[in-house]
Amino acid sequence: MRLEVQNLGIIKQAEIDLNKNLLILTGYNNTGKTYLTYLLYGFYKLLKKLSEESLKFDFVEKNKDFFDLFEVQNNSTDTNWDLEVSLDFHKEFNKIISVFQNKLIEYCYEVFLVKNIKLILTIIISDEDKNNILDRNYILQAGNHFFSIENGILKNRKIYSKDKFLNGGEIINSLKINTFNHFFEYLLSLPNEIYFFPAERSALNQYAYDIIYTRAEKYEEAQNQIFSENKTAKYEIPEYPLAINDYIKLVYNLRKWRKNITQFDEIALKIEKILGGKVFVDEHGIIKFLTSDTQQFLELHLTSSTVKSLSVLVLYLRHVANFGDIIFIDEPEINLHPENQRKLARIIAELSNLGLKLIVSTHSDYFTKELASLIMLSKNFENKKELLEEFELIENELIKKETISIYSSSRNGQIKEEKINGFGIEVEYFDSVIDNQSQMFNKVYYMTNEE
Repeated sequence: MRLEVQNLGIIKQAEIDLNKNLLILTGYNNTGKTYLTYLLYGFYKLLKKLSEESLKFDFVEKNKDFFDLFEVQNNSTDTNWDLEVSLDFHKEFNKIISVFQNKLIEYCYEVFLVKNIKLILTIIISDEDKNNILDRNYILQAGNHFFSIENGILKNRKIYSKDKFLNGGEIINSLKINTFNHFFEYLLSLPNEIYFFPAERSALNQYAYDIIYTRAEKYEEAQNQIFSENKTAKYEIPEYPLAINDYIKLVYNLRKWRKNITQFDEIALKIEKILGGKVFVDEHGIIKFLTSDTQQFLELHLTSSTVKSLSVLVLYLRHVANFGDIIFIDEPEINLHPENQRKLARIIAELSNLGLKLIVSTHSDYFTKELASLIMLSKNFENKKELLEEFELIENELIKKETISIYSSSRNGQIKEEKINGFGIEVEYFDSVIDNQSQMFNKVYYMTNEE
Protein backbone atom coordinates (compact mmCIF):
# COMPACT_ATOMS: atom_id res chain seq x y z
CA MET A 1 0.00 0.00 0.00
CA ARG A 2 1.24 3.48 -0.88
CA LEU A 3 0.13 6.87 0.38
CA GLU A 4 0.11 9.80 -2.06
CA VAL A 5 0.18 13.21 -0.39
CA GLN A 6 -0.32 16.63 -1.98
CA ASN A 7 -0.52 20.15 -0.51
CA LEU A 8 0.69 19.23 2.98
CA GLY A 9 2.25 22.46 4.19
CA ILE A 10 5.32 23.07 2.04
CA ILE A 11 5.10 19.57 0.54
CA LYS A 12 3.61 19.71 -2.94
CA GLN A 13 3.83 16.00 -3.68
CA ALA A 14 5.02 12.79 -2.04
CA GLU A 15 4.28 9.11 -2.50
CA ILE A 16 5.33 6.80 0.33
CA ASP A 17 5.49 3.00 0.29
CA LEU A 18 4.11 1.77 3.62
CA ASN A 19 4.98 -1.89 3.04
CA LYS A 20 8.66 -1.61 4.01
CA ASN A 21 9.98 -2.52 7.48
CA LEU A 22 12.34 0.46 7.59
CA LEU A 23 11.47 3.84 6.10
CA ILE A 24 14.04 6.64 6.15
CA LEU A 25 13.18 10.32 5.56
CA THR A 26 15.93 12.84 4.97
CA GLY A 27 16.48 16.14 3.21
CA TYR A 28 16.98 19.85 3.72
CA ASN A 29 15.67 21.70 6.76
CA ASN A 30 12.21 23.28 6.55
CA THR A 31 11.08 21.04 3.68
CA GLY A 32 8.20 19.24 5.40
CA LYS A 33 9.75 16.06 6.86
CA THR A 34 8.21 16.61 10.30
CA TYR A 35 4.80 17.32 8.77
CA LEU A 36 5.03 14.12 6.77
CA THR A 37 6.00 12.01 9.79
CA TYR A 38 3.13 13.56 11.78
CA LEU A 39 0.72 12.64 8.97
CA LEU A 40 1.97 9.05 8.81
CA TYR A 41 1.69 8.83 12.58
CA GLY A 42 -1.88 10.14 12.41
CA PHE A 43 -2.66 7.60 9.68
CA TYR A 44 -1.73 4.67 11.93
CA LYS A 45 -3.31 6.24 15.01
CA LEU A 46 -6.61 6.61 13.18
CA LEU A 47 -6.50 2.91 12.34
CA LYS A 48 -6.15 2.14 16.03
CA LYS A 49 -9.03 4.45 16.89
CA LEU A 50 -11.29 2.78 14.36
CA SER A 51 -10.42 -0.64 15.79
CA GLU A 52 -12.23 0.24 19.04
CA GLU A 53 -15.76 -1.15 19.15
CA SER A 54 -17.52 2.04 20.23
CA LEU A 55 -15.84 4.03 17.49
CA LYS A 56 -16.64 1.38 14.90
CA PHE A 57 -20.32 1.81 15.64
CA ASP A 58 -19.93 5.58 15.54
CA PHE A 59 -18.12 5.30 12.21
CA VAL A 60 -20.94 3.15 10.82
CA GLU A 61 -23.56 5.68 11.87
CA LYS A 62 -21.71 8.67 10.40
CA ASN A 63 -20.80 7.05 7.09
CA LYS A 64 -24.14 5.85 5.85
CA ASP A 65 -23.10 6.32 2.22
CA PHE A 66 -20.66 3.45 2.62
CA PHE A 67 -22.97 1.19 4.54
CA ASP A 68 -25.88 1.88 2.21
CA LEU A 69 -23.93 -0.28 -0.19
CA PHE A 70 -25.78 -3.15 1.41
CA GLU A 71 -28.76 -4.11 -0.70
CA VAL A 72 -31.46 -5.12 1.75
CA GLN A 73 -34.90 -6.49 1.03
CA ASN A 74 -37.06 -6.43 4.11
CA ASN A 75 -40.35 -8.29 4.10
CA SER A 76 -40.91 -8.00 7.83
CA THR A 77 -44.11 -7.94 9.82
CA ASP A 78 -44.58 -7.32 13.52
CA THR A 79 -44.16 -10.97 14.33
CA ASN A 80 -42.14 -12.30 11.43
CA TRP A 81 -39.38 -10.80 9.31
CA ASP A 82 -36.98 -11.86 6.65
CA LEU A 83 -34.04 -10.01 5.17
CA GLU A 84 -32.04 -10.56 2.03
CA VAL A 85 -28.62 -8.93 2.18
CA SER A 86 -26.04 -8.53 -0.56
CA LEU A 87 -22.81 -6.59 -1.03
CA ASP A 88 -20.26 -6.67 -3.84
CA PHE A 89 -16.88 -5.37 -2.68
CA HIS A 90 -15.49 -5.41 -6.23
CA LYS A 91 -17.93 -2.75 -7.44
CA GLU A 92 -17.53 -0.52 -4.40
CA PHE A 93 -13.81 -0.87 -3.66
CA ASN A 94 -12.80 2.72 -4.49
CA LYS A 95 -15.73 4.15 -2.56
CA ILE A 96 -14.74 2.16 0.51
CA ILE A 97 -11.16 3.48 0.29
CA SER A 98 -12.36 7.07 -0.14
CA VAL A 99 -14.31 6.84 3.13
CA PHE A 100 -11.09 6.24 5.06
CA GLN A 101 -9.20 8.93 3.13
CA ASN A 102 -11.82 11.52 4.05
CA LYS A 103 -11.77 10.42 7.69
CA LEU A 104 -8.00 10.89 7.84
CA ILE A 105 -8.27 14.41 6.41
CA GLU A 106 -10.88 15.25 9.09
CA TYR A 107 -8.48 13.89 11.70
CA CYS A 108 -5.69 16.27 10.62
CA TYR A 109 -6.60 19.03 13.06
CA GLU A 110 -5.91 16.71 15.98
CA VAL A 111 -2.72 15.49 14.28
CA PHE A 112 -1.27 18.95 13.52
CA LEU A 113 -3.29 21.42 15.61
CA VAL A 114 -3.46 23.49 12.45
CA LYS A 115 -6.68 24.61 10.81
CA ASN A 116 -7.49 24.85 7.12
CA ILE A 117 -5.09 22.16 5.90
CA LYS A 118 -5.98 21.65 2.23
CA LEU A 119 -4.48 18.20 2.07
CA ILE A 120 -5.14 15.91 -0.90
CA LEU A 121 -4.68 12.29 0.13
CA THR A 122 -4.87 9.13 -1.95
CA ILE A 123 -4.48 5.56 -0.73
CA ILE A 124 -2.99 3.46 -3.53
CA ILE A 125 -3.59 -0.29 -3.38
CA SER A 126 -1.70 -2.61 -5.71
CA ASP A 127 -3.69 -5.00 -7.88
CA GLU A 128 -2.17 -7.91 -5.98
CA ASP A 129 -3.22 -6.53 -2.59
CA LYS A 130 -6.65 -5.65 -3.94
CA ASN A 131 -7.17 -9.20 -5.15
CA ASN A 132 -5.96 -10.58 -1.82
CA ILE A 133 -8.53 -8.47 -0.02
CA LEU A 134 -11.44 -9.13 -2.33
CA ASP A 135 -10.97 -12.77 -3.20
CA ARG A 136 -10.48 -14.32 0.19
CA ASN A 137 -13.34 -16.12 1.92
CA TYR A 138 -14.59 -14.88 5.25
CA ILE A 139 -17.33 -15.67 7.77
CA LEU A 140 -19.30 -12.77 9.28
CA GLN A 141 -21.49 -13.03 12.35
CA ALA A 142 -24.51 -10.82 13.05
CA GLY A 143 -26.36 -11.76 16.20
CA ASN A 144 -26.82 -15.52 16.04
CA HIS A 145 -26.62 -15.51 12.26
CA PHE A 146 -23.58 -16.27 10.12
CA PHE A 147 -22.83 -15.01 6.63
CA SER A 148 -20.03 -15.88 4.26
CA ILE A 149 -18.17 -13.61 1.89
CA GLU A 150 -16.93 -15.57 -1.11
CA ASN A 151 -14.70 -13.92 -3.70
CA GLY A 152 -15.62 -10.48 -2.44
CA ILE A 153 -19.37 -11.00 -2.65
CA LEU A 154 -21.97 -11.34 0.08
CA LYS A 155 -25.27 -12.11 -1.61
CA ASN A 156 -28.63 -13.85 -1.38
CA ARG A 157 -28.37 -14.36 2.35
CA LYS A 158 -31.85 -14.66 3.79
CA ILE A 159 -32.78 -14.48 7.47
CA TYR A 160 -36.11 -15.71 8.73
CA SER A 161 -37.24 -15.34 12.30
CA LYS A 162 -40.38 -15.41 14.40
CA ASP A 163 -38.55 -14.38 17.55
CA LYS A 164 -40.12 -11.11 18.66
CA PHE A 165 -36.97 -10.20 20.60
CA LEU A 166 -34.90 -10.09 17.42
CA ASN A 167 -34.76 -6.90 15.42
CA GLY A 168 -33.85 -6.78 11.76
CA GLY A 169 -32.19 -3.38 12.10
CA GLU A 170 -29.90 -4.64 14.86
CA ILE A 171 -28.88 -7.59 12.72
CA ILE A 172 -28.05 -5.25 9.85
CA ASN A 173 -26.04 -2.90 12.11
CA SER A 174 -24.10 -5.84 13.48
CA LEU A 175 -23.47 -7.07 9.96
CA LYS A 176 -22.21 -3.63 8.93
CA ILE A 177 -19.73 -3.46 11.81
CA ASN A 178 -18.42 -6.94 11.12
CA THR A 179 -18.08 -6.13 7.43
CA PHE A 180 -16.10 -3.05 8.49
CA ASN A 181 -13.81 -5.36 10.49
CA HIS A 182 -13.38 -7.73 7.56
CA PHE A 183 -12.43 -5.07 5.09
CA PHE A 184 -10.38 -2.54 7.04
CA GLU A 185 -8.42 -4.84 9.33
CA TYR A 186 -7.15 -6.88 6.40
CA LEU A 187 -6.62 -3.90 4.15
CA LEU A 188 -4.70 -1.81 6.67
CA SER A 189 -2.90 -4.54 8.66
CA LEU A 190 -3.47 -2.95 12.03
CA PRO A 191 -0.23 -2.43 13.97
CA ASN A 192 0.09 -3.62 17.53
CA GLU A 193 0.87 -0.12 18.90
CA ILE A 194 2.37 3.10 17.54
CA TYR A 195 5.01 5.22 19.30
CA PHE A 196 6.65 8.50 18.31
CA PHE A 197 10.04 9.66 19.63
CA PRO A 198 10.20 13.37 18.71
CA ALA A 199 13.27 15.54 18.21
CA GLU A 200 12.21 17.46 21.36
CA ARG A 201 12.50 14.32 23.51
CA SER A 202 15.52 15.45 25.55
CA ALA A 203 13.53 18.26 27.16
CA LEU A 204 10.25 16.34 27.32
CA ASN A 205 11.92 13.43 29.13
CA GLN A 206 12.81 15.74 32.00
CA TYR A 207 9.54 17.63 32.36
CA ALA A 208 6.76 15.41 31.00
CA TYR A 209 5.85 13.92 34.37
CA ASP A 210 5.48 16.91 36.63
CA ILE A 211 4.75 19.82 34.30
CA ILE A 212 3.14 18.82 31.01
CA TYR A 213 1.19 15.59 31.52
CA THR A 214 -1.87 17.10 33.23
CA ARG A 215 -2.65 19.20 30.17
CA ALA A 216 -2.01 16.26 27.85
CA GLU A 217 -4.40 14.06 29.81
CA LYS A 218 -7.17 16.69 29.64
CA TYR A 219 -6.56 17.04 25.92
CA GLU A 220 -6.93 13.30 25.32
CA GLU A 221 -10.20 13.19 27.27
CA ALA A 222 -11.57 16.14 25.30
CA GLN A 223 -10.55 14.69 21.94
CA ASN A 224 -12.05 11.27 22.70
CA GLN A 225 -15.34 12.97 23.55
CA ILE A 226 -15.29 15.03 20.37
CA PHE A 227 -14.33 11.99 18.26
CA SER A 228 -17.00 9.67 19.66
CA GLU A 229 -19.84 12.17 20.09
CA ASN A 230 -19.13 14.47 17.14
CA LYS A 231 -19.32 17.49 19.43
CA THR A 232 -17.89 20.92 18.96
CA ALA A 233 -16.81 22.33 22.30
CA LYS A 234 -14.18 24.57 23.84
CA TYR A 235 -11.45 22.79 25.76
CA GLU A 236 -8.00 23.74 26.96
CA ILE A 237 -5.84 22.40 24.14
CA PRO A 238 -2.06 22.01 24.55
CA GLU A 239 0.08 23.82 22.01
CA TYR A 240 1.66 20.70 20.55
CA PRO A 241 0.47 18.11 18.04
CA LEU A 242 -0.74 14.56 18.57
CA ALA A 243 2.68 12.89 18.30
CA ILE A 244 4.17 15.14 21.01
CA ASN A 245 1.13 14.69 23.21
CA ASP A 246 1.36 10.89 22.93
CA TYR A 247 5.08 10.91 23.71
CA ILE A 248 4.39 12.79 26.93
CA LYS A 249 1.85 10.12 27.89
CA LEU A 250 4.44 7.39 27.16
CA VAL A 251 6.99 9.03 29.48
CA TYR A 252 4.38 9.46 32.20
CA ASN A 253 3.11 5.87 31.96
CA LEU A 254 6.54 4.21 32.10
CA ARG A 255 6.12 3.78 35.86
CA LYS A 256 3.19 1.40 35.24
CA TRP A 257 5.26 -0.87 32.99
CA ARG A 258 8.62 -0.75 34.79
CA LYS A 259 8.39 -4.33 36.13
CA ASN A 260 7.63 -5.80 32.73
CA ILE A 261 10.57 -7.13 30.69
CA THR A 262 10.10 -7.54 26.93
CA GLN A 263 11.86 -9.64 24.28
CA PHE A 264 13.77 -6.51 23.27
CA ASP A 265 15.72 -6.14 26.52
CA GLU A 266 18.97 -7.20 24.83
CA ILE A 267 18.64 -4.31 22.38
CA ALA A 268 18.05 -1.94 25.30
CA LEU A 269 21.33 -3.21 26.78
CA LYS A 270 23.14 -2.39 23.53
CA ILE A 271 21.96 1.22 23.73
CA GLU A 272 23.01 1.38 27.40
CA LYS A 273 26.55 0.42 26.33
CA ILE A 274 26.52 3.57 24.18
CA LEU A 275 25.27 5.58 27.18
CA GLY A 276 27.78 4.10 29.64
CA GLY A 277 25.27 3.08 32.30
CA LYS A 278 21.83 1.73 33.12
CA VAL A 279 18.54 3.61 32.66
CA PHE A 280 15.61 2.88 34.92
CA VAL A 281 12.38 4.46 36.12
CA ASP A 282 11.38 4.44 39.81
CA GLU A 283 7.96 3.87 41.35
CA HIS A 284 7.19 7.60 41.14
CA GLY A 285 7.87 7.72 37.39
CA ILE A 286 11.22 9.51 37.73
CA ILE A 287 13.83 8.45 35.16
CA LYS A 288 17.28 7.86 36.65
CA PHE A 289 20.69 6.73 35.41
CA LEU A 290 23.31 4.50 37.07
CA THR A 291 26.80 5.14 35.68
CA SER A 292 28.87 2.06 34.83
CA ASP A 293 32.24 3.48 35.88
CA THR A 294 31.44 5.24 39.18
CA GLN A 295 28.19 3.40 40.06
CA GLN A 296 26.62 6.77 40.77
CA PHE A 297 22.85 7.35 40.63
CA LEU A 298 21.91 10.45 38.66
CA GLU A 299 18.55 12.05 37.98
CA LEU A 300 17.98 12.79 34.32
CA HIS A 301 18.71 16.53 34.48
CA LEU A 302 22.25 15.73 35.70
CA THR A 303 23.08 13.28 32.89
CA SER A 304 24.71 13.85 29.51
CA SER A 305 22.67 15.04 26.54
CA THR A 306 23.06 11.55 25.01
CA VAL A 307 21.38 9.94 28.02
CA LYS A 308 18.59 12.51 27.94
CA SER A 309 18.01 11.79 24.26
CA LEU A 310 17.98 7.97 24.34
CA SER A 311 16.76 7.09 27.85
CA VAL A 312 13.08 6.68 26.98
CA LEU A 313 13.92 4.60 23.90
CA VAL A 314 15.82 2.26 26.23
CA LEU A 315 12.89 2.06 28.64
CA TYR A 316 10.41 1.53 25.80
CA LEU A 317 12.44 -1.40 24.44
CA ARG A 318 12.91 -2.94 27.89
CA HIS A 319 9.40 -2.54 29.31
CA VAL A 320 6.89 -1.79 26.51
CA ALA A 321 7.92 -2.93 23.02
CA ASN A 322 6.07 -5.73 21.28
CA PHE A 323 6.27 -7.42 17.91
CA GLY A 324 4.25 -5.50 15.33
CA ASP A 325 4.79 -2.07 16.93
CA ILE A 326 5.46 0.90 14.66
CA ILE A 327 8.14 3.28 15.94
CA PHE A 328 8.73 6.80 14.65
CA ILE A 329 12.11 8.32 15.59
CA ASP A 330 12.78 11.92 14.64
CA GLU A 331 16.53 12.57 14.32
CA PRO A 332 17.94 9.59 16.28
CA GLU A 333 21.42 11.09 15.86
CA ILE A 334 20.71 14.05 18.16
CA ASN A 335 23.59 14.58 20.64
CA LEU A 336 25.46 11.49 19.39
CA HIS A 337 29.14 11.32 18.43
CA PRO A 338 29.61 10.00 14.83
CA GLU A 339 30.80 6.64 16.20
CA ASN A 340 27.60 6.25 18.22
CA GLN A 341 25.48 7.38 15.28
CA ARG A 342 26.85 4.38 13.40
CA LYS A 343 26.12 2.08 16.33
CA LEU A 344 22.57 3.34 16.61
CA ALA A 345 22.05 2.80 12.86
CA ARG A 346 22.96 -0.87 13.40
CA ILE A 347 20.56 -1.12 16.32
CA ILE A 348 17.70 0.34 14.28
CA ALA A 349 18.47 -2.09 11.46
CA GLU A 350 18.37 -4.98 13.93
CA LEU A 351 15.04 -3.82 15.37
CA SER A 352 13.54 -3.79 11.87
CA ASN A 353 14.69 -7.40 11.44
CA LEU A 354 13.21 -8.41 14.80
CA GLY A 355 9.61 -7.50 13.98
CA LEU A 356 9.29 -3.76 14.56
CA LYS A 357 8.45 -1.30 11.78
CA LEU A 358 10.50 1.90 11.96
CA ILE A 359 9.99 5.29 10.32
CA VAL A 360 13.06 7.45 10.89
CA SER A 361 13.84 11.05 9.96
CA THR A 362 17.54 11.95 9.88
CA HIS A 363 20.04 14.63 8.85
CA SER A 364 23.07 12.41 9.46
CA ASP A 365 25.31 11.22 6.64
CA TYR A 366 27.04 8.92 9.14
CA PHE A 367 23.68 7.27 9.84
CA THR A 368 22.69 6.77 6.19
CA LYS A 369 26.18 5.68 5.13
CA GLU A 370 26.13 3.00 7.81
CA LEU A 371 22.78 1.77 6.53
CA ALA A 372 24.26 1.71 3.02
CA SER A 373 27.06 -0.57 4.24
CA LEU A 374 24.57 -2.85 5.98
CA ILE A 375 22.60 -3.16 2.73
CA MET A 376 25.72 -4.07 0.72
CA LEU A 377 26.84 -6.57 3.35
CA SER A 378 23.49 -8.39 3.16
CA LYS A 379 24.55 -9.87 -0.20
CA ASN A 380 26.39 -13.18 -0.38
CA PHE A 381 30.01 -12.82 -1.45
CA GLU A 382 33.41 -14.32 -0.81
CA ASN A 383 35.06 -13.43 2.52
CA LYS A 384 31.80 -11.99 3.91
CA LYS A 385 32.30 -13.75 7.25
CA GLU A 386 35.76 -12.25 7.69
CA LEU A 387 34.43 -8.78 6.87
CA LEU A 388 31.63 -9.07 9.44
CA GLU A 389 34.13 -10.12 12.08
CA GLU A 390 36.47 -7.24 11.20
CA PHE A 391 33.72 -4.65 11.69
CA GLU A 392 32.08 -6.49 14.62
CA LEU A 393 28.77 -7.02 12.84
CA ILE A 394 26.19 -9.78 13.19
CA GLU A 395 23.93 -11.13 10.47
CA ASN A 396 20.80 -9.70 12.11
CA GLU A 397 22.12 -6.15 11.72
CA LEU A 398 22.23 -6.43 7.94
CA ILE A 399 19.42 -5.04 5.79
CA LYS A 400 17.90 -6.59 2.70
CA LYS A 401 17.32 -3.80 0.20
CA GLU A 402 13.76 -5.07 -0.36
CA THR A 403 12.86 -4.18 3.24
CA ILE A 404 13.98 -0.53 3.27
CA SER A 405 13.08 2.64 1.41
CA ILE A 406 14.56 6.11 1.73
CA TYR A 407 13.03 9.44 0.73
CA SER A 408 14.58 12.89 0.50
CA SER A 409 12.78 16.23 0.60
CA SER A 410 13.82 19.14 -1.57
CA ARG A 411 13.27 22.88 -1.36
CA ASN A 412 10.82 22.77 -4.29
CA GLY A 413 8.26 20.84 -2.25
CA GLN A 414 8.91 17.42 -3.79
CA ILE A 415 9.73 14.28 -1.82
CA LYS A 416 11.36 11.63 -3.96
CA GLU A 417 12.44 8.07 -3.35
CA GLU A 418 16.20 7.60 -3.42
CA LYS A 419 17.94 4.75 -5.23
CA ILE A 420 19.06 1.64 -3.40
CA ASN A 421 21.55 -0.26 -5.55
CA GLY A 422 24.79 -2.21 -5.37
CA PHE A 423 26.39 0.68 -3.48
CA GLY A 424 23.65 0.81 -0.86
CA ILE A 425 21.82 4.13 -0.52
CA GLU A 426 22.52 7.15 -2.69
CA VAL A 427 21.44 10.39 -1.01
CA GLU A 428 22.12 13.09 -3.58
CA TYR A 429 21.84 16.13 -1.33
CA PHE A 430 24.21 14.63 1.29
CA ASP A 431 26.78 13.79 -1.39
CA SER A 432 26.66 17.24 -2.97
CA VAL A 433 27.16 19.01 0.37
CA ILE A 434 30.07 16.72 1.33
CA ASP A 435 31.69 17.11 -2.11
CA ASN A 436 31.37 20.89 -1.89
CA GLN A 437 32.94 20.91 1.57
CA SER A 438 35.82 18.70 0.42
CA GLN A 439 36.49 20.89 -2.62
CA MET A 440 36.46 23.99 -0.42
CA PHE A 441 38.86 22.45 2.10
CA ASN A 442 41.27 21.22 -0.58
CA LYS A 443 41.28 24.56 -2.40
CA VAL A 444 41.78 26.55 0.79
CA TYR A 445 44.48 24.16 2.01
CA TYR A 446 46.57 24.32 -1.13
CA MET A 447 46.17 28.07 -1.65
CA THR A 448 47.04 28.95 1.94
CA ASN A 449 50.02 26.59 2.00
CA GLU A 450 51.41 27.96 -1.26
CA GLU A 451 52.12 31.18 0.59
